[in-house]
Amino acid sequence: MDVNKQVVSEWVAETTPYERVREVIAHTYEPQSVASIAERARVDEAVTAEHLSELVDEGFADEADGQYRRDPKDLLDQQASDIRDTVDRETLVEGIREMEEGEVDETTERNLRAARAALDRYDEE
Repeated sequence: MDVNKQVVSEWVAETTPYERVREVIAHTYEPQSVASIAERARVDEAVTAEHLSELVDEGFADEADGQYRRDPKDLLDQQASDIRDTVDRETLVEGIREMEEGEVDETTERNLRAARAALDRYDEE
């Protein structure tokens, strides 16, 4: 059996449809159709649509014009928490300064938002 097929089979056997839809949307940063998400999650489209609606209600997913993606605010919050948990304040401030001094492209801007949100968490203490 193909290794990829085996891994997918195990994933389907060991997770619920909800868990698979959530995992797929967790890594969906550009809007995708229900059909696309259902295919990736190995879940029926109607069931996928129900779970996506739940994820939107929870603030985990974002929907616009029938297209779904990870909610950018939720993603930023997760990234800020991860940074806050792994980087001390001094290192974070220095990293922000270095990013601001360099060329700021879309990825750097996204990283700066997460770093600044993490810094805000330090400042709230």
